[in-house]
Amino acid sequence: MSALNFLSSFASTLTIMQSHHVLGMRVDYAPKSQFYKEIISRALAGQAGYCCVPNVHQCILSYENPDHRRIVNSADWVLSDSTILQRTRSWLYGVPLQTPVRGAEIMIDLCAQAAGRGVKVGFFGASPKSIEGLKLRLSQGYPSLNIAFAASPPFRALGAEENDQFLSDMTAAGVQLLFVGMGCPKQETWMALNRDKFSGAMIGVGAAFDFNAGVVKAAPATIHRLGFDWLWRLLAEPRRLFKRYMTTSPKFILLAIRQKMAA
Repeated sequence: MSALNFLSSFASTLTIMQSHHVLGMRVDYAPKSQFYKEIISRALAGQAGYCCVPNVHQCILSYENPDHRRIVNSADWVLSDSTILQRTRSWLYGVPLQTPVRGAEIMIDLCAQAAGRGVKVGFFGASPKSIEGLKLRLSQGYPSLNIAFAASPPFRALGAEENDQFLSDMTAAGVQLLFVGMGCPKQETWMALNRDKFSGAMIGVGAAFDFNAGVVKAAPATIHRLGFDWLWRLLAEPRRLFKRYMTTSPKFILLAIRQKMAA
C-alpha cells in the first residue's frame, strides 16, 4: 500500500470512529454507508454486537441514570437519528454536522442490504399487528429477504425461561441480524443483557416497527430535517407524550448550555 493510500485509509478510520459525548452519552460519527457495511459484515461473521439509536429523550435518561448511560456508551455503535441531538453535538464540539438518518430508514436500508447479501433477519418487539404489517411490507419490497424470526414479546418484563426460549428460537432460526423494537430503555437493556447469548448483530429501532408497518404515520422528511419530529409525534399522541416532551426538552437545552459553558 502506498503512503498516500495508507494515510487516506487511516484518516477515513479516524472519521468513522469519531465519537463525542452529549451530557455524558456517547454519540458516534459514522457515515451510514460505512455503518451498514460494518453491521452486515458483523452479522455474516456471527459476531455479537449491538447498536443504539438514541434521541433527546434517551440522552436525558442517560444523563439521569448511570446504568442506562453505561449501556448506551458500551454499545458497538451509537448513531443518533435525532436532528436536534446531532446539531447539539456539532455546536458543542465545533465539528461538522452529520445528517441524521431516521431509525425507520436505517431499518429499511439494512433489510435491503440483508436481502442482497443473504443475511437472515429477525424482528423482536412491537405489537403483533406491527409485526405482521412489517413482514408483509418487507416481503413485498424485498422478496429475497430471509425473515427467519419474528415475535412480539409481552409488554411486561420477560421471565428468565421466557427470555431463554426466545433466544433459543432465534438461534435455531439462524438469525444473524436482529431488529429490536421494545422502546427505550427496555430495548437497550435487553440487548446489553443478551449480547453474550446471541451470536449476531442487534439494533434497537423502537418506533421504527410501527412506522414501517404503517401502524403509525412517520413525520415527513422535511419535518425531520427541521428537527420537529417531536412536535409531529406530540400532536399525534398528546396524552402519552406531553409530559415527556414538556419536561425533557427544556432540561436538555439548559444542560447542553451548561456543558458548552463548562467547556
